[in-house]
Amino acid sequence: MMARTISVMASLLSLMVCVSGCAVALVGAGAAGVGYVRGDLEVTLEDDIDAVYDASLAALGQLDLPVVSKEKDALGGKVVSRNSEDKKVQVILKRTEGNMTKLTVRIGVFGDEAQSRTIYETIKDNL
Repeated sequence: MMARTISVMASLLSLMVCVSGCAVALVGAGAAGVGYVRGDLEVTLEDDIDAVYDASLAALGQLDLPVVSKEKDALGGKVVSRNSEDKKVQVILKRTEGNMTKLTVRIGVFGDEAQSRTIYETIKDNL
């Protein structure tokens, strides 16, 4: 009886560990796929870092999100803004192999998928 209880508890613990992460939604959008994981919207774009950086600045301007800070080098970049709720908006860029760019958008501490997708779509429209 004790062995069965331990076996059931171990199975439940394994199941909890496997399903504890946030769901990932992948949607083909002219890129390698858009994923929303643990508050971060992530996508790898086929554009170089300079183009994505410029498109990010343009998108934030179009969405009336004032840029608080910005930085960029050959390997990556980061643009920080604030939305109307005074939540931090971060657009993070990293160069990947093949001169592509990994784009990450995060809103606030916990993320906001709808706002992140709006920013991503506006960036994509500017590429």
